[in-house]
This record gives sequence, C-alpha cells and structure tokens, in this order.
Amino acid sequence: MKQKKSTNKNKQKTQNTMKEKKLNTQKKPEKQIINEKTTQDKTNTESKTKETKFSQKNKLLLFGIIFALIIVVLVFFFINQPKYSFVLDGVKYVSNDYTPTEFFKEFKTKQTVYVSPVMLDTKADPIVVNALNLWQIVLIGNNIGAVQLIRTTNEHGTLLHCYTNDGNVYVNKQISLQECNAIINDANNVVILLEIGNEKKAVLSKNKLIVYSPINAINATNFSIMKQIFPNAEEVVRIVNESVYGL
Repeated sequence: MKQKKSTNKNKQKTQNTMKEKKLNTQKKPEKQIINEKTTQDKTNTESKTKETKFSQKNKLLLFGIIFALIIVVLVFFFINQPKYSFVLDGVKYVSNDYTPTEFFKEFKTKQTVYVSPVMLDTKADPIVVNALNLWQIVLIGNNIGAVQLIRTTNEHGTLLHCYTNDGNVYVNKQISLQECNAIINDANNVVILLEIGNEKKAVLSKNKLIVYSPINAINATNFSIMKQIFPNAEEVVRIVNESVYGL
C-alpha cells in the first residue's frame, strides 16, 4: 500500500512539472521581452535619425536651389542694366552707347530724321498727332529734314502697314510693313520711335531714339526731350504758333 501511494505522489509531481514547463514555454522570458523592446526602440531611433537626416538634406537642397536662383536673378539684373542712366526733367535716359550729352551733340548733326509714331489704322489719335507735329516743327526749325513714318495697327495692336510723306507735306502714301521695317532697321537712317509705355523713358542708340511715355503725357515727355536736344525748341514752336495761329 505504501508503495502505491508513493507512486501516485510521483505521478502527481511529474504532471505538475509538465504543466510548469508548458506554462514556461507559453510565457516569454522577461529578459527576452526587454531585449525585443530595446531592439524596437533602437529601430525607432534609427528611423527617426534617418528621417532627420533626410529632412536636413531636403532643407539644404532647397536652400541651395533658392540661393542659385537669387544669384541667377542678380546676374541677369546686372547684365541687363544699361551702361548709362540719367534722369533729366522727369525723363529717364538710358543707353549702352552714349551719355545724353554725347547723343544730343551727334543727333543735331543729322540731315534727315524719320519720326515714327504708332496709330490705329482707322482713327488717328490727336495727342499722338500733336507729338508728331511737334517733332517735325522743331526738327525743321533746326534745319533737319523731318519725314513722317506712321506705323498703323488694328484694334488688337497688330502692325498692319505704314504711311509716309517722304519728307513732303503734300505726299501721303501707304507702304508695306516690310518696307517700313526696312527703313526703321536701316543702320544709316536716323529714326525716332514714339511708343506708349508705363514710364517716361528715352532709349538712346546709334541713329535711333525710342521715346516711351504714358499716352496722357506723350506731348510733355517728347517736348521735354526736344528741349534737351534743341535749346531753342520753345522759341521755334512759339514762332510757328504765331505765324500759323496768330498766337
């Protein structure tokens, strides 16, 4: 009997041992859990470090691109700046070839000058016509031949053709746009181009004067330039007004 009881105890002990082993196999050791957590934290840290480095690289790249763009803009700005720039009587004179004084001196030696405003083909603007007439009066008053070369456009601003008087007040003929451009682009011809612009500006180059002005100031702008070139401009206009209008 005693032997049977001992056997039962051994059997029960064996069963308990097996249960403990089974439980131990199901439950992870505490050391293993700590190691996994450490590995996960390390992975997260490395991931964040990589993200930080990637973000810093992106920032550096962005700053580099912005800096390069600024340099390009500055270089473009300085390259396109005219060599000479002066403001006289509210008009800005710019040139890569002349100071205003040098240009005026050379301009006064010319024998013939084309004056070329832009007008709507079906309707001449009285303000632009007046600016054209002022140039003709002042040029002729200083013994320089004045030739009309009126560039005409449609209502969309597209150039169509030109009208010229060939320097004769009794002539008014139409010429093609190609013929007109040939006259303007001929380096031997002296041309004044009257343009509409946002600022009062005169661009001086070899045998060419481009006058930009808001439409409502076109007469004042052009007459200011005439007075800079020809000190007697006001006197010439006064004499003509007296003889024609009795003013």
